[in-house]
Amino acid sequence: MGAAEQQKFSQYPYQYGDGLRGAALAQTRNGKDELITPIAFWELDAATGLYLPPGMSSNPRKPRVEATLTGRQVDVLTVFDAEEIRDTKPRDKTVNVSSYRLIRAVAISTLNTSVSIELRSPSESNVIRVWDGDGWVPLSVASIDASGNPRSYLLNTFFPELNQPGWPTIHFRVTPSAAPSTGSFTLQIWGVPL
Repeated sequence: MGAAEQQKFSQYPYQYGDGLRGAALAQTRNGKDELITPIAFWELDAATGLYLPPGMSSNPRKPRVEATLTGRQVDVLTVFDAEEIRDTKPRDKTVNVSSYRLIRAVAISTLNTSVSIELRSPSESNVIRVWDGDGWVPLSVASIDASGNPRSYLLNTFFPELNQPGWPTIHFRVTPSAAPSTGSFTLQIWGVPL
């Protein structure tokens, strides 16, 4: 993108899997990525269609969007690094996230077959079970469709459990549905330090 070009972003807040709306910005300063989240309630200005700090709009429309300015650095932990998977064997990796107060898990796949992603206990033979109101059930398995094109998936929207603080470690199991012949798979954790 040239110096005279400007990238345009939607003025609508992102809606998370749990129905909450939020906004997050990031910037790179001195080679380090920082998460920036504004501290006020932002109001949608009916005249301009822009989100503005409270009091700046003469005709605010609801809803307001709550956000906070942290200025904290965002660490990127690479769990699977552009792995060229060419068979159907499950791949298991554990990542320590105990030093992060907030994490986001992002999968990027260019594989030409679909891939399932499971969260498991650190003992890779045990699935994580959650209470559904009637009994303990295994966590669902996320499936990423074959695309051949780079597509990013925010796994927190499928696994809302990842939005809860206090994970010491997370174990991921990735399994292709068939042996891929092209592409690769990447999984990263974006973490805001404690």
